[in-house]
Amino acid sequence: MDRTELLVKAMTYGKPETIPVGVGMLPALWKKYPKEIREIVSRFPQFFGDLAEKYNYDTYTSATYHEGKHIDEWGCVWSNIQEGMESIVTEHPVKTREDILTLKIPDNDSGRMYHGFMYLRILDLRGFEEAMLDFAEEPPELQILLDKVLSYNLIQVDIAIGKNSGPIQNFGDDLGMQKGLAIGRVK
Repeated sequence: MDRTELLVKAMTYGKPETIPVGVGMLPALWKKYPKEIREIVSRFPQFFGDLAEKYNYDTYTSATYHEGKHIDEWGCVWSNIQEGMESIVTEHPVKTREDILTLKIPDNDSGRMYHGFMYLRILDLRGFEEAMLDFAEEPPELQILLDKVLSYNLIQVDIAIGKNSGPIQNFGDDLGMQKGLAIGRVK
């Protein structure tokens, strides 16, 4: 039984033969301990598949994990002082509410939903303090910004569904899970 079938069985309470799990590692581990991590990964193909043979730090590591600055498609400037660790947004392109009105939705057809695709994207665009003021005051520009980010996300979802017609789509976000597990049901 392949991983997708196991996941579907688990999500629908179909009693999978094994518990489907995934393991992720920061690129910093691969950078600092490439031989040791490759050896560990090769010992556990049930978790990593053939990653030990095909992993290449430079091609598998996204731009925001590399030291230096990176500007994403929305114009957010990500800064990184530690190779292999995730960057943080240090320059927010939507400085004023008026800037929201002229913000263009990026032209992207990757079909990829980045971690933090809604709430964190708003924080990246506006900055924490400005976003919190927007959430508290609820100006009309906030809804415009939410609609623009949602429109972008829906485009990506449509593309992802077209590229992967399988039964599962993955959208990564951990907002609200910092104090423990979030348990839900699939119906």
